[in-house]
Amino acid sequence: MAPSLHTGQTVIYSFTVLPHTVMSLSHIGRASDIRLFIEYYKSFIFSLPKTSYLAILMVAVISIFIIIAPLDPWTYITLFTILTHTVVLYTIQRKLMPVRRLMGFVVFAMGSSVFIRALSTLLGLPIIFSTNIIAILTSINLLYTVSRGCGLGGGKTLVVGFVCAGSLLVVFTIAPLATIIGMSSILLLSIIFRYLNILGLNILKTEGIKAISGFVRLILANEVEPLESILSSIGIDKRIEFRFLLFRNIADNNPKAVIAIPGLHPGPFRSIGSSRISNMLIEEFERYGVACVVLHSASSHELDATNSRQVKNIIMDSVNRVLSLSRGIRISPPFRLDYDDFTSFNLVIDDVVYSMISRISHGMDDISYKVQERVLHDVGNVVIIDSHSSYVDNHNPVLELDSDLYIKMKHMLRNVLQISGTMRKYDIVDVGCSRLRVSDKGNYELGSGGIVAMVLRFNGDSFSIFSFDSNNILLHTRKRLAERLMKEFNLNDIEITTTDTHSIVGVRAKEEYSVLGRRMKIEELYKLSREVLSRSLGQMSRCSVEEHIIESCLRVLGEEGLEKLRMFVSRSVRVIKPLIIIIFAFPLLPLLFR
Repeated sequence: MAPSLHTGQTVIYSFTVLPHTVMSLSHIGRASDIRLFIEYYKSFIFSLPKTSYLAILMVAVISIFIIIAPLDPWTYITLFTILTHTVVLYTIQRKLMPVRRLMGFVVFAMGSSVFIRALSTLLGLPIIFSTNIIAILTSINLLYTVSRGCGLGGGKTLVVGFVCAGSLLVVFTIAPLATIIGMSSILLLSIIFRYLNILGLNILKTEGIKAISGFVRLILANEVEPLESILSSIGIDKRIEFRFLLFRNIADNNPKAVIAIPGLHPGPFRSIGSSRISNMLIEEFERYGVACVVLHSASSHELDATNSRQVKNIIMDSVNRVLSLSRGIRISPPFRLDYDDFTSFNLVIDDVVYSMISRISHGMDDISYKVQERVLHDVGNVVIIDSHSSYVDNHNPVLELDSDLYIKMKHMLRNVLQISGTMRKYDIVDVGCSRLRVSDKGNYELGSGGIVAMVLRFNGDSFSIFSFDSNNILLHTRKRLAERLMKEFNLNDIEITTTDTHSIVGVRAKEEYSVLGRRMKIEELYKLSREVLSRSLGQMSRCSVEEHIIESCLRVLGEEGLEKLRMFVSRSVRVIKPLIIIIFAFPLLPLLFR
């Protein structure tokens, strides 16, 4: 298939700092095999109603429970027992169990008993007395499970054990036989937690409850240290390459804007590891008054960092070095090449091509660094940039070696490399760059990095690179935005990218990804994009360009670490159903004895 070429006139001046050693390329596996904790937060995490609604629901549950048997002293003993459990939870896990979650605890503990209590009244069944037992046993199970899941230790474990034992004595007073059910529930829950601990020791070399509690603490309190310590223990040290294209004002020689291409993958999720690397880079450069466009390198979850503090320190050091070094090279005009269903937006720096790759009409997931390694061998000096802007709802394959996708992309890059040798190189370019912070209003489709638009103008021809701090963008949204922006602002070309930030992954319950354009309307995105592009066009100035390549050693997950996580997650999620059955179904067994 013949490639389709789109070019424009460009002018740029460049400097470079080469690394002392060549980066060791990682062996990358299938991204589809490493959804990591997605199963956890899809299975375990759910959203409670708003605090006001939850308060109304809790009051309603307690009121119904009392109204049905207001003269029964066990009604109030049961309520006192459950409220005691909430006080214990608040005392030992205040950070993880605020008032809203405590109200949820009460609703879950009493929900089934209130339903059965109301049903028995309507049907005239003599089982109201048993509902007291159901409520207490359910509350005991929840207290024990939540406490273990949050990783209690030492004296706090003794407190929970003492409270559970006291509550079982209350059950014994109501119905001695039901105490056996309560003790059996605790025993079975203990066996499950013991299984998880052994599973963790065998796979992660640490107790499984520590891994789960680390996940829980991240989700509920945004505590990163417990989970990061486990990830670091199974990770590997690796030299990672960071590339920067710095634009420096000709008038005052001050840095104006930068394109940052970190070799780390922005994951695994939330604020763990390198999930927030795009925002870290943006904020660190902005401390020096430099606007930053962050692009996604050819990388996947094997290159997720395991320690966010280490990433932060590396970024601070890298930014300081980038802004203090300068050495010139030349850069050619950008050009676009289409081949089959691939499209590439290309910048040539000396004899190296920076190629931003996306799909035209089909979806695509990450491009691994294993592909980058092969391209360097099979094609030549091409640095692959994953525009990460080709999400479709039905199929988003990973670009793997020796697949049809790889073969087609390789042919395209060979054509790109051939054309790059014919491109004229320039010294100076007009540059404008601006960032728009966006209030996402609970959509979780844009991270705190917002939207960054860079405009490069070469001899009157204008090109723009957009970077949305998002996990991905719907392909049809990307195409519509590009068409409208190019037409309104008379751009020669535009490349829309996302940072693939994972800071917004695992935030919205029951949802794997927060893809840009799924909830945010195209008109809203266009309005925001138009605003930031207008700002960039209003800040144009003549700049030289510097290229900096900096290497740093960081702890990353690596293939083996990812495989260990995959094994632990896939096996541990199997206990979810038994856990739920024990917590909520076992307390119903006293109904059989009435």
